[in-house]
Amino acid sequence: MSSKHGVQPQFNNERPLESGTLLAACPFLADAPFHRRLLLLADHGPAGSVAFMLNEYSGYRLGELLPGFTGWDVPVWTGGPVERDTLHIIQVQAAGLAESTELVPGIWWNAHPAQALHLASEGLLDSEKWYFFLGYTGWSPGQLESEYDEHYWIPGPCSHRFLPMDGLDNQWSDFLTGLGTPYDWLIRAPSHPSLN
Repeated sequence: MSSKHGVQPQFNNERPLESGTLLAACPFLADAPFHRRLLLLADHGPAGSVAFMLNEYSGYRLGELLPGFTGWDVPVWTGGPVERDTLHIIQVQAAGLAESTELVPGIWWNAHPAQALHLASEGLLDSEKWYFFLGYTGWSPGQLESEYDEHYWIPGPCSHRFLPMDGLDNQWSDFLTGLGTPYDWLIRAPSHPSLN
């Protein structure tokens, strides 16, 4: 990733990179897929990193993609540019599902669509507590650390209120506002610093 016009803002990136961290893209990033995007870091370790964008609607509804959910008017979000033909789930309803990981208290990742379908068939799935993503954002070993050190990402704690929902697209700016100075000015910063 690269920063426009060589801008290297200095932020306090002392928060460790770990699962459950939110990452706001610096507005000066040249990479269009991440312009003003807020990501939830789901996995981070020696093998690389995985995250999901929380503020980009894919244009699809769940019932259009999975036959078992025909008629379900549930939004599907864009998780990132990698493997856009795969479906991923973050949910805040069912604890202890097989192979799911609790990222922060009450937020789980990696439920299987079959688990969601089973709960739906039993009338137990709360569609407002399950978040479906096409694709993901991925980094090779050491790549995210390098970008983090270059201040391409602004970290902070995760909260349920940043999870996606229909009609909500201001997670990025709300997240930075919550961090206070020196971050709130970035909300008003132009994408091209030369426009100041």
